[in-house]
Amino acid sequence: MNSVASQRKRSTIPGLILIFIGLYFLARKFDWIDLGWIHIYPLIFLGIGIKAVFDYKKHPGTQPLFLAGSLLPVGVFFFLRNYEFIPFWTIDEVWPVLTLGVGTGFLLVYAVHSRDAANFLVSAVFIVFSSVALAVNFGLFDWWGMDRLWPLLLIALGFFLIRNSLKQKSAEKPS
Repeated sequence: MNSVASQRKRSTIPGLILIFIGLYFLARKFDWIDLGWIHIYPLIFLGIGIKAVFDYKKHPGTQPLFLAGSLLPVGVFFFLRNYEFIPFWTIDEVWPVLTLGVGTGFLLVYAVHSRDAANFLVSAVFIVFSSVALAVNFGLFDWWGMDRLWPLLLIALGFFLIRNSLKQKSAEKPS
């Protein structure tokens, strides 16, 4: 009985999506609304992130948690940017927001699901690096080496992950 209800729910979602898309285009044709792609795509990020939260509540796992933690901050940023709550940036200036989303995804997985030090370190590197880059973009300070030295963070993170992996493998080997 439960699978029949979930099957019925799944079969209505594509129909609802088509109805909303049709209503949107109809409203645009008659000039009832003036929403372009720039206003809609942040809502897609937010919608997928919120759906991931509900998926996590039904079936706890790291994938929906990471997706929610990554897409919700990115969706909020683009929503605020596109509705001019914060200045409009080019893609060269926006990339730290995307890496900040990845960092918050790892941090959420670490905090809720797994106490693995590698998840925490990856999140810390992404969040700190993204925060510094955002501060530079906002003009809070000018760090001359940021554009040249950031690969050093990736190299250090790689060494840490390799060291962690080798340490776990040696702990698993029977003595």
